[in-house]
Amino acid sequence: MRPTKPRYTLIIIVSAAVIFAGLDVFSQNNKNSSGLIRVGYTLKDLAAVDPTDARIAIEIWQRKLNDIIGKHDLVPENYSFEDMPSLINALKTGKINAATIPCVDYIRSREKLPVVPILVPTREEDVLDTYILLVYRHSEFTDLSGLEGRNLIIEKGERGRIALLWLDTLLLKRGLPESKNFLRSVRMVDKVSQAVLPVFFRQADACIVTLDSWKTLCELNPQLKKQLRILEQSPGYLGAVFVIRKNLPLQNRERFVKTTLAAQAKPECKQILMLFRFNGLVKFKQSHLKTIEALVKENNALKSKRDQKKNKANQDAKSKKESTRNDHSGG
Repeated sequence: MRPTKPRYTLIIIVSAAVIFAGLDVFSQNNKNSSGLIRVGYTLKDLAAVDPTDARIAIEIWQRKLNDIIGKHDLVPENYSFEDMPSLINALKTGKINAATIPCVDYIRSREKLPVVPILVPTREEDVLDTYILLVYRHSEFTDLSGLEGRNLIIEKGERGRIALLWLDTLLLKRGLPESKNFLRSVRMVDKVSQAVLPVFFRQADACIVTLDSWKTLCELNPQLKKQLRILEQSPGYLGAVFVIRKNLPLQNRERFVKTTLAAQAKPECKQILMLFRFNGLVKFKQSHLKTIEALVKENNALKSKRDQKKNKANQDAKSKKESTRNDHSGG
């Protein structure tokens, strides 16, 4: 099996597998689903992983966890979707009753979704990712405005999406266009090293990566820290939440969380998680969403303000044009 890379792909694989191992939690009170928990994932989130490899990984996790927790009579079901709107619609209609959702999608859809978040992923005991904008240490860049018409590299997947949302918000706050109209190009890559090294070798102007990934790279190659510098640094943002439909009884949800946390604490499971460069899952807290909620809200407000300003400018220009036309026709 080829190794998987993006963190949020692993969230889907790991959380789905852990859930499968705890299916007995829902067997008595979930009559509508015949005792099954139906877990959804998007093919888009598995873009860097062969779907067959992902299924094999899930099966391996299930077997390992079943050996620890005990055999179950129930047969799990997992569903793949082409995109996030399709997955969210399946949650709404009850076709699936659990899924891992990127936080940005969850925040923008939660009012219409009959789900509650119960678990979040961790790495190095932290649930939040801090993003940094890196440039060459001796470059002329002193602030974001200097990057106009330059090249940026980011990671693929949800990390890249949050990176751009953060960058666009910074640009809008400073009266600059969003990245698609401000930068010459934005290239997406699979690995953190593929984002950082081109900046190091002066083949790209800037990159955005997570702070923990940057620290790991610097431990392996201290020269990176000497040659690159942080131009901007974000607050910590949660990338994804594991949600479950509200119609599953609270007692069952709580028992499920307890079973999941107990299972992943086993040495056998920890070893597998380490292979995936992934710590596990912890209980969701509302505070986990605070910073990403603020980012989405601020971005929406800034875009609305920009659009209003643009519309006013267009109206003023139209009025001026009509006024000029009337003056000429009157003369």
